[in-house]
Amino acid sequence: MPSDSVWPLLLFLVGLFGFAMLILVCGIQSRELERGASDTDSTSLAPAPTRSLFATLDAAFEVPRDVDESVIQGVEQYLRGQTEVATRFVARPSIDSLHVAGPAHVSEPEPASFARIRRFLDRELELVDRFVSDPSYDRFHGQLATVA
Repeated sequence: MPSDSVWPLLLFLVGLFGFAMLILVCGIQSRELERGASDTDSTSLAPAPTRSLFATLDAAFEVPRDVDESVIQGVEQYLRGQTEVATRFVARPSIDSLHVAGPAHVSEPEPASFARIRRFLDRELELVDRFVSDPSYDRFHGQLATVA
């Protein structure tokens, strides 16, 4: 005779197999219902014609017959503006020249900007020389002042 600890295992297995049978029966029943519905529908409706992949791609890239000239002019104007912004940015790279789409005003870089960059680079070279000659944590991370 099985001991008392086997009964919970047997009940679990019976429940597991019972649920598996229930799922199987419900699946078979729903499949038979689908077959019955498709048999009645297929006799009354003709099959849909299949389209090839290439016909679908050709239809996706067709140009509409009625072209609105104002849309084309708007796109051309937008592209010209973006070209001006790109030209301005290449001539003088800055955040303002990249994001602000104003009139095309391309000027030579200011000498003050070059002087400021030169002061910054000189200061950085001086800090590097100091760090290399006497390495310390303070000399490496402690110099965070801005250059005016």
